Amino acid sequence: MLNIVLTFLIVVPSAFLCLFPMKNQLKVPLSHTLIRMGILFAAAIPTVSYLAFRFSLAPNTLLFPMVMVFYIIYHLSLRVHISKSLSVFVSVLSLLSIFSSFSSYFDAYRHPELGADSYTLDFALLHLSLGFAAMLLLAFPLQKYGSRIIDQLDILSVWYCTIPFTGLILAVNMLMRPVKYETYHINNVGTAVLLIFSLFLVLWVMMHVIFYFIVTAILNASKMKEEIHILEMQKNQFLAQQRYLEETSRARHDFRQSIRVLHGLAERGDIGAISSYLDQYVDSLPTKDVRTFCNDQALNAVLNHYWHFAQLKSIRLHISIDLPEQLQMQDFELCGMIGNLLENAINASLRLSEKERFISLSTLVKNNSQFVIVVTNTYHAPSSSRKRIYHMIDPEKTGTGLTSITSTAKKYGGITRFSQDEKMFYSNILIPLK
Repeated sequence: MLNIVLTFLIVVPSAFLCLFPMKNQLKVPLSHTLIRMGILFAAAIPTVSYLAFRFSLAPNTLLFPMVMVFYIIYHLSLRVHISKSLSVFVSVLSLLSIFSSFSSYFDAYRHPELGADSYTLDFALLHLSLGFAAMLLLAFPLQKYGSRIIDQLDILSVWYCTIPFTGLILAVNMLMRPVKYETYHINNVGTAVLLIFSLFLVLWVMMHVIFYFIVTAILNASKMKEEIHILEMQKNQFLAQQRYLEETSRARHDFRQSIRVLHGLAERGDIGAISSYLDQYVDSLPTKDVRTFCNDQALNAVLNHYWHFAQLKSIRLHISIDLPEQLQMQDFELCGMIGNLLENAINASLRLSEKERFISLSTLVKNNSQFVIVVTNTYHAPSSSRKRIYHMIDPEKTGTGLTSITSTAKKYGGITRFSQDEKMFYSNILIPLK
C-alpha cells in the first residue's frame, strides 16, 4: 500500500512546479492557496490509493482523471487566460513524464519480470525524488523568470503554440513505456531508450530557455515601440512649441508697426477703425498649441497628444495632474499606463454621440504614501455586461492595454480596479510610494 501512496504523491511537486510561475496570478493569498492544496491532497491521494489497491487498478487508470480534476481546480484558482494555465500545466506534465520514463528504466533493471503498470517502491521513490529535485532546482528560475513572462506576455497565440511541443514530449514518453520490462533487455533497446529519454530532457530544457529569450525579445520590442511612440509625441510637442515661438516672434516684430497705425487712427479720432483694427490684430495672434498639464515633459507630451485628439473628436476631456516628487516607475511606464487609459477611454467615447462623450483623468498623491490614478469615461454598456466588476483582467474581454496597466502596477506593488455601470467606466490605479 505504501508504494501505491508514494506513486500518487508525485502530484505534490507537480503542484508546486505549476504554482511557481503563477505566484502573482493567484486569486487568493499564497498561504490560503497552500492550505487549500494541502486539504485537497490529503483527501485525494489516500482515496485514489485505496481505490487502486482495492480494485487492482493500473496507475494511469486513476492518475489521468485525477490530473484532469486538478487542472480544473488549478485554472479556477488563477487570474490568467486558459492558454497560460494550460501551457504551464502541460509543460510540467511533460517534465514529469520524462522522469517517469527514467524511473521505469531503472525499475526494469531492478525488476525485469514486471511491467510499467506495476506499483514498485523503487519506481515510486525514484520518480518522487526526481520530482522534488526538479521542484527545488526550478523554484527560483520559475518564480523569477517564469512569473515575468506569465505576467507580461499576453499574446495568447504564443502560449497556445507551446502546448503542441510539450504535449508531444508527454505523449511520446507515455507511449514509449513498455508493457513488459523485459523489452528493455532485448539487444540494445534499453541503451537506445535511455538516450532518447535523455534527449527529451535536454530538449525540454532548451525549449524553455529559448522560449524565455524569444518572449524577452518580444517584450523588449514592445517596450521600445512604446518608448518610440512617446518620443514621437515629444517631438510633435517640441515642433508645436517651436512654431508658436516663431509666430510670436513675428508678432512682436510687427507690434511696433501696429502701434504706429493705432496712433494715427487715434489722432484722427476714428474709434470704429481702431476697434476693427484691434479685432483683426487679435485674430492674427498665434494660438499656443501646447498646454502645460504637468512638469514632466514626457507625460506632458502624451497628455497633449490625447488632448488634441479629443478636441478633434469633440470629446470633453478634463485633466488634473498632481505628480509625486519621487515615483518608482520610469517615465515610459507612467506614460504608457496613462496613454493606455486615455486610449481606451477615447475608443469607448467614440462609440457615443458627440454630446455624450466625456473623459476625466485625475492623478493625486494621497497621504504622501500612495499615487492614485483615476479615469472616468462615458461608454455604451451592453445589457449583458452591466454592473460587471473586472476583478480579473482578461485580454479577450477587456479593453486593449488593461493587462499592460495591471502588469505595470503590480511590478511596483500597486493594484488596479476596473468597473462599470450603465453609462460610465471607471479605472482606478493605486501605487505605493517609497
